[in-house]
Amino acid sequence: MNVSVLTLSNPPSYHSRSSFSGSRTSIQTDLPAYAPRLRRSRTAPVDSPPRAQHEYTLAVRSSGIPWATLKLLSRAHASKQVPMYAEGDKIKGALVLDAKKAGSTRCVTLTLMGQILTSSTQWLFLEHKVVLWDRSSSSHKLQAVELPFSFSIPTEVDLNGSTYRLPQTSVDPVGKNDVQYSLFLHMKRSGLVTAVSSSIRTVVAYMPRSRPPPPSELRSLAYNESTSIPGPDVDPDGWRTLPPCTFYGKTGENAQLKVKCTLWLARPLSYTRGSVIPCMLSISSSNHDVLSRLNPALISLRLRQTLTVYPSNIQNSVYQQRPAMDTVVDVRKEAVSMGSARYHETQGRWKDTAQDVGTAVWWPVHREPDDDRMHFEGEVKLHPQLRPTSQMGNYRIRYSVVLMPIEHPKFTYKGDLREPLLEVGVDIVTMYAPGPRPRAYAPMSEDT
Repeated sequence: MNVSVLTLSNPPSYHSRSSFSGSRTSIQTDLPAYAPRLRRSRTAPVDSPPRAQHEYTLAVRSSGIPWATLKLLSRAHASKQVPMYAEGDKIKGALVLDAKKAGSTRCVTLTLMGQILTSSTQWLFLEHKVVLWDRSSSSHKLQAVELPFSFSIPTEVDLNGSTYRLPQTSVDPVGKNDVQYSLFLHMKRSGLVTAVSSSIRTVVAYMPRSRPPPPSELRSLAYNESTSIPGPDVDPDGWRTLPPCTFYGKTGENAQLKVKCTLWLARPLSYTRGSVIPCMLSISSSNHDVLSRLNPALISLRLRQTLTVYPSNIQNSVYQQRPAMDTVVDVRKEAVSMGSARYHETQGRWKDTAQDVGTAVWWPVHREPDDDRMHFEGEVKLHPQLRPTSQMGNYRIRYSVVLMPIEHPKFTYKGDLREPLLEVGVDIVTMYAPGPRPRAYAPMSEDT
């Protein structure tokens, strides 16, 4: 657990496609993104000033009249919402006290706490205490009825010799593995016999700031000029070529069938939530009939989110490092599918909870009639409220792109349709890289 105490000194392309027309969509808002739609963002800029004032009170039981009011300023849209802060923000506000109560005050502290809540444990990883006023360090009683405060939110915590960035506030509806932040105001006052303690506690939301590396120069140029992004043959630095994968099956005439797939993902493999993951796919086969009947809707490329947690002794256990971001992982020996989520336990009580949170949309590229290869362009639309990639001790959120077998009506796949052909780790971040914003190229549909 990270504990700190602060005393305030002054308390008072893709290839060109002739079938498309019209302008492409450009995503222009800053993040952390909580926009409801990709093409028309309503997200407040990260660097916008606080817009909402929140008030929390303590009242006299007999009369109901407030004698202490905690006021907070945050970037939330409205005062009734949970106070919201981004990495680098300062928590600003004031404590307003009844004049009669101020004189008996002995100590006032405000503590920012962060904890991970699982179905079996609660782990406090952050406890940042700010002393608003302490009578032991003052030569007189508290005279002011308003104590303003302003302090920076820690961006990192040290845990068992490792440094971790604060994770985003999150609620996990599947495994009940939540990240929660709260502010705790504690006051001690002199009583008739013993000291009297009073407190105000409120939940707050926190969003980290994380950016991807910039895209290739050619892709940046395409975004800036609203043109199609170049493919890997023109812009090899802009694409990650994954190892080809081959799968086998039988046609309706009981003939053996071999299909080879090569997948490309836009580099760097770090993507801003609310944007898209550009991808390309090449499929080859000597069976021209199968290729000619290959509908893009049959191609299943998914974004998979995996939450890993060690419910017991979450703070002290040692993590196994996940493969490097550019490493392709074969997961066919891992967890079995359980509905929309996948579970995998290793090393005793380690538990992975995985679920698919995005699916690629594909469209074909022009193909010659006698060609034994088909090319597709696609993109995975990223939900603007995805939790970013993060790790805090034995709690982590990671993402991967998985290519599933093709369920073609003209052949029977030889293998388990639930097991991916390949999987590669990617990062999801909260802000855009400097420069032009990524653009969405997928054909417009009725729900976009």
